[in-house]
Amino acid sequence: ARFDASPYFTIVDTVTTVREIDRYLQRGDASIALAIPAGYGSAVQSGTPVALQVVADGSDSNSTTVALGYATALVGEYASQIAAARAPSAQAGQVIDLRVRVWFNSQLESRFFMIPGVLALLLLLVTANLAAMAIVREKELGTLEQLNVTPLRRWELIVGKLLPYGVIALIDVLLVTAVAVFWFEVPLRGSVALLLAMSLIYVLCTLGLGLFISTISDTQQQAMMTA
Repeated sequence: ARFDASPYFTIVDTVTTVREIDRYLQRGDASIALAIPAGYGSAVQSGTPVALQVVADGSDSNSTTVALGYATALVGEYASQIAAARAPSAQAGQVIDLRVRVWFNSQLESRFFMIPGVLALLLLLVTANLAAMAIVREKELGTLEQLNVTPLRRWELIVGKLLPYGVIALIDVLLVTAVAVFWFEVPLRGSVALLLAMSLIYVLCTLGLGLFISTISDTQQQAMMTA
C-alpha cells in the first residue's frame, strides 16, 4: 500500500511467485519487484524479524539506482515506524531485513547501458544524415531530370543511392560492437546473428527517414539541418 501511494512507483501487477516476475523485467514492463514472503504479516505482528526482497532490472543503471534509493527509503521508513511502536530503542534493521538483488547488470555498470545506446545513436546520425543528401544533391546539381529520362527504374535509383550507406552502417555495427566487447568489456550474451538482423531492420528505417528528408528538401543545407 505504501508503494502504491508513493508518487515514485506505479503498481503494474501482483503475482504469487518470484518466478513470475521474470517476464516483467525481461520485457521492460516493470523496473523493480517487491517479494513479500509467506507469513510476513504474522511475523511483523509477533515481532519476529522478517526479510523482504527487492529485485531490480539493472539494464538501465541510472534509473535503477534512483528506484532502489526510493524503495530502500520507503521500506526503511516503514520499518522505523514499526520499531518505534514496539520500543524506542529498537532498530529498523531488526524488524525488516531488505535484501536487494539486481538482475542483468548486478554491479550497475553504466557502460553496459550507455555503450549499446551509442550504437543506436551512431547508426541514426550516420545513416539519416548521409541518406538525407542522396536525392537533394541531384536537385541542386540539376541532374535529377537527367536521371529520370534514363532507363534506370525508380527503385534501382533508390537502391543505388542507399546501398552504400547501408553497407557503411553495417560496418559501423561491427566496429562499435567490437569496441564495446573488447575495449569496454561489455558482455555480448545474446545472439550475434539476431543483433545483425535487428540492426539491418533499424538501418532500413533510418535510411528511409533520411530519404524522406532528402525528398522534401530543396537544398543540401536544409536537408542537413532537418536531419
